[in-house]
Amino acid sequence: MKEKMVLCGGGGHCRVVIEAIRSANVYEIAGVVDPEIKPGQKVCGISVLGGDEKLEELFRQGVRKAFISVGSVVDCEARKKLYRKIKRIGFDLPCLIHPSAFVADGVKTGEGTFVAASSAVGAGVVTGKNVILNTFSSVDHDCLIDDFAHVAPGAVLSGGVRIGKEAHLGTGARVAQYVTVGARGVVGAGLTLRRDLGDGERYLGQEYSPSLGRGRVFIIAEAGVNHNGDLDTAIRMIDAAASAGADAVKFQTFCAEKLTTASAPKAKYQSEDVGDEKMQLEMLRSLELDPEQHRSLVDHCRKKGIKFISTAYDTESVDMLSELGLDIFKIPSGEITNLPYLRKIGALGKKVILSTGMSNLQEVSEAFEILVAEGTSPDEVTILHCNTEYPTPYEDVNMRAMLVIRDRFGTKVGYSDHTSGIEVAVAAAALGANIIEKHFTLDRNMKGPDHKASLVPEELGNMVRAIRNIEKIMGDGLKKASDSELKNRPLVRKSLVAARDIAKGEVFTGQNITAKRPGTGISPMKWDDVLGKRALRDYKRDDLVEI
Repeated sequence: MKEKMVLCGGGGHCRVVIEAIRSANVYEIAGVVDPEIKPGQKVCGISVLGGDEKLEELFRQGVRKAFISVGSVVDCEARKKLYRKIKRIGFDLPCLIHPSAFVADGVKTGEGTFVAASSAVGAGVVTGKNVILNTFSSVDHDCLIDDFAHVAPGAVLSGGVRIGKEAHLGTGARVAQYVTVGARGVVGAGLTLRRDLGDGERYLGQEYSPSLGRGRVFIIAEAGVNHNGDLDTAIRMIDAAASAGADAVKFQTFCAEKLTTASAPKAKYQSEDVGDEKMQLEMLRSLELDPEQHRSLVDHCRKKGIKFISTAYDTESVDMLSELGLDIFKIPSGEITNLPYLRKIGALGKKVILSTGMSNLQEVSEAFEILVAEGTSPDEVTILHCNTEYPTPYEDVNMRAMLVIRDRFGTKVGYSDHTSGIEVAVAAAALGANIIEKHFTLDRNMKGPDHKASLVPEELGNMVRAIRNIEKIMGDGLKKASDSELKNRPLVRKSLVAARDIAKGEVFTGQNITAKRPGTGISPMKWDDVLGKRALRDYKRDDLVEI
C-alpha cells in the first residue's frame, strides 16, 4: 500500500511535482493545500482541500508525508514558512526524484529536495533541504547547494560550484567551475556566471552568445479544435488569446473526408478525452469550421489586434486560407511526409512554420528542401521542434534537438509545446526559440481531444509574461553600464584619498594613500602612476588626491 502525501502549494510547480509522484509510483497524493485556491477545485485531477490549516487535520488522519510544491520564485519566504510549519506539525519531507532524472551514486540530498524530470546530478553532489533542481537542470560533480536554493529549468552547474542558501539560478543559466554564488544570490536566465557572486548579489547583465536567440519571440496561442466546432467559443478564444498578450491565435482548417478514412482510429489521448465510440472521421466532422466561419474569425482577429493563423490539413484548405489572405502557413507534424501538400505550400512563397513531431533529421531535411525547391525562401522558414504526445512526458522533450535543427539548417527555430505547465516553453525561449506555440482552452473540463493538455487563459497569460521577461533580461549583448546603474558609479566606486594627513612636498606611498568612496577623483587603477609623486599641497585625512 502506497503511503499518503499532501502537497503544499497548487500553482504551476505543483503540476511538475504531481507528474513526478505519479511517475515514481511510490506515494498516493492525499490532496493539495493552498490558501489561494478555492477548496474543491482540482490540480491535475487532485482536489484542493483548503488552506494550510488543513495540514494539522490531515496529520491527525494519519497522513505523515508532505511535500512543498511551491516553485519558481526568487523570494523563498513562502517555502521557508511552509517548511517550518510542516516540521512543527511533525510531517516527514522525503526527497522526490523523477524516474527520468539521473542521480549518481553517493549523491546526498536534503529533506524535501526535488530533482525534476530529465535532470542530471553528478557524483559527490550535496544538497540542503527543500532544494529544487528543476526540469533539464544539470549539476556536475562535487557541487554543494544549500537550503531552499532553486536551480531553474535548463540551468547548468559545472564541477565544484557552491550555491548559497535561497539562491536562484534562472532558466538556462550557467555557472562556471568552482564559482560560488552567495546566499540569496540571483543569476539571470540564460546568463553565464564566471566569477563569485556575493550574498544578495544579482547578476542580471548578459554575456552574448551566438546560441542565444535575439529579438522578440513570436507567441502563438494554439486554439486548434478546442472551440469544439462552435463559432462563439472560437471568438471567445480569440478574445482570451489577445488578452493574454499572444502575437497570434491559430486554428485548424480541414475537411474531415479529405483528412481521414472512415476506418481510421483515434489516437490514445483522443480516445481518453472523447471516448471510444466515435472513429476519427466522426470526431473530426464535429470540429470543422466552414469558410464563412473562417472569415468571421479573421475579421474578429483584425478587430482585436491579434494575427489569425490556421493549419491547413489538405490542399483544398490551403487554397481557402490563401484566398483569405494569410501570409503565414503552418505545416503540422503529420504532413511533413506529404509530398503534394509540401509542394503546394512551398509554391506559395509565403512565410512557413514547419512542425517536426514524430520525424527524424532526414525527414526534416527532405521537407525543407522541397519547400525551398518550390520557391519558398529559406529565410522565410521557421522549423519547430515538437513532440506530438499529449501531454508530452518531460523525458521525451529533448530540447537540445531544437538547437541541432538550428545549426543544421541555419533557419529560425521554435518549439511547439505539448507538455503540462509553462516551464518547458519558457526554457525554449531562453535557449533561443524564435516562435513558441502552446495549446490553450477556455476550460480543461470541456469534451474534446486536446482540452486536458492545454493551458487555461490565466496560465497562457503567465507564459506570455514569463517569455517577455526572458526577452528583457537577454538584452543586446553589449557589455556596458546600463542607464539605470550609471548614477551608482560615483557612489560605489572608489578614488585615491589621503590615508592620513600629508604635508606639501611629501612623497605619495602605499602607506599615506588609500582607495575609498566616492569615485569622483583619481581611479585606483592609476595607483602605480601616483606612487612616487610629491604632494602639491597639504592634505587632510580622506581628502581626494590630486596630481
